[in-house]
Amino acid sequence: MILVPKKPSYVVVQGQVFNGTAVGYVPGRSANWYLGQAGGFTELADKKATFVIRADGSVLAAKNNRGMWDGNPMDAVLMPGDVIVVPEKAPKVAARNFTPLMQTAQVATSVALAIAYLKP
Repeated sequence: MILVPKKPSYVVVQGQVFNGTAVGYVPGRSANWYLGQAGGFTELADKKATFVIRADGSVLAAKNNRGMWDGNPMDAVLMPGDVIVVPEKAPKVAARNFTPLMQTAQVATSVALAIAYLKP
């Protein structure tokens, strides 16, 4: 038996937005447009750390591992099955910086959810 999954016809917006949801795909629309359809950022959103997970598994982020500027992922034109992830700001604790831990946990969760959405 060969199982052919359906092609998604939506873009998922999740994390610190007012209405995390799957928005129907509209050709040529940017991540900013889809974010607006989900109600925009909440007060807890880490706007600078927002990223996009493409349906093929690649990630669009504001900075790559070398620290060079790649542009704003929110200006990217999205495709069906892409996921916009808006992480929460890390709590500010004087003795310890939780930002890397929070970002790692949010990326892992987002990848797991993207896989779950794509599984038949």
